[in-house]
Amino acid sequence: MKDQESTKVCSSSSVVPVHQNSKAQDAKARKEARRALRRQLASQSAEVASSLGLPTSAVDLGASLSNAHRPLPAPPPNLLADDCTICLFYQYKEPAWKTKEHKAALNKVTELATQYNITGRGRCAPEGLNCTLTASPNDLRAFCYALRKWDTAFDETDFKLQDGVPGKHKFRT
Repeated sequence: MKDQESTKVCSSSSVVPVHQNSKAQDAKARKEARRALRRQLASQSAEVASSLGLPTSAVDLGASLSNAHRPLPAPPPNLLADDCTICLFYQYKEPAWKTKEHKAALNKVTELATQYNITGRGRCAPEGLNCTLTASPNDLRAFCYALRKWDTAFDETDFKLQDGVPGKHKFRT
């Protein structure tokens, strides 16, 4: 018999693990948030372009905004199969992690990097985390969301993402 906390019975009488349902709900919520943000930015961009007497396609406010406290942009649909994404970010910790917290942070970041096939360089210091990473576009975004879920300090992080990097430039370690 399955543990009630680990499963949820659906109306179709099938049993679905709660963590899978939760992941799907989280992904759907992120997708809806991205759509709402794109609509808002398109409207604001059109207003700015109009006030400057430019075509509406001439201004893209979304390209200049931080993604801190916002959903990450979706990967572009026209990527090649072997393309990767590069991500640069830093997040200071105030107050700094104590020795035990720092060790736990290093272990968690390493665990997440392994789970999402992340390569690159990172510095995990008591004062925070500074990284330059590569992975598939979806894996890298999943890693960033996992950091945000693990520690709310990463909600403030401006993850700088560059999609469409040829796979031959992916970091080896």
